[in-house]
Amino acid sequence: MAQQPYTVLQLIKDAYFGAGIVAPDYQDLTPDQISQGFSSLNSVIAQPSIEGADIPYYKTYDFVATIGEQEYFIEDLISIGTLSFFLGEGVSNLVRYPVASVSRDSYFGTARPQNTQGLPLYYFLERELGGARLYMFLTPQQAYPFQLHGLFRLQAVELTQNLALTLDRFFIDYLMLRLSQRLCAIFNIKFPLEMRNLLKDYQIGIKSRLQAPDLSMRINSAFRNQPTINYAQMEIGKGYMPIGNWR
Repeated sequence: MAQQPYTVLQLIKDAYFGAGIVAPDYQDLTPDQISQGFSSLNSVIAQPSIEGADIPYYKTYDFVATIGEQEYFIEDLISIGTLSFFLGEGVSNLVRYPVASVSRDSYFGTARPQNTQGLPLYYFLERELGGARLYMFLTPQQAYPFQLHGLFRLQAVELTQNLALTLDRFFIDYLMLRLSQRLCAIFNIKFPLEMRNLLKDYQIGIKSRLQAPDLSMRINSAFRNQPTINYAQMEIGKGYMPIGNWR
């Protein structure tokens, strides 16, 4: 069943009505109130993008690496869930290789050979103005196709835009509640208790969708017979590792 249209203007009206700033039965919004609500809504939309904590939508982003290039700027990217690249010839013969995330200290603060090309093993993501910069090591020795699953910044909206075409209704309602809370702060009005409790329920629901618990377990032991990465492996193996344990 097709969703009913729900415009940005309607969301702004509902936020004013929910906050008690405007009475829905006796009063319509003034042009100044619409302008204030529209500006505040785009601020609300931009605010979760700081950490991506309130954005429940992951997107897939594909790009092709440049041979020998370590850095890649990706517009509007907030965080990465998974990063992998493909190796092989032909669609049916491609093999997916995961790239592991490391901390800033591990990436920039450890000893390693520079400008070594091979299979990318590790990446580090650094937030920047307008997006994020992806660093990878080893630098690609081929133009590997990469696939990234991550959180991206929500785009600013237009007043007549139909939000039902791009957002689920639960997230539209969440944005309305966030806008209502912001308008109360702007007009120095107490945010209604019912609206506050409803907003809290929506925040819990969004976080549960976004941060499903990972109950898997991996045990690492210093006594396991397993291969490690060293300088010779980087220079000779270029990141390729044998399957199974070394004997």
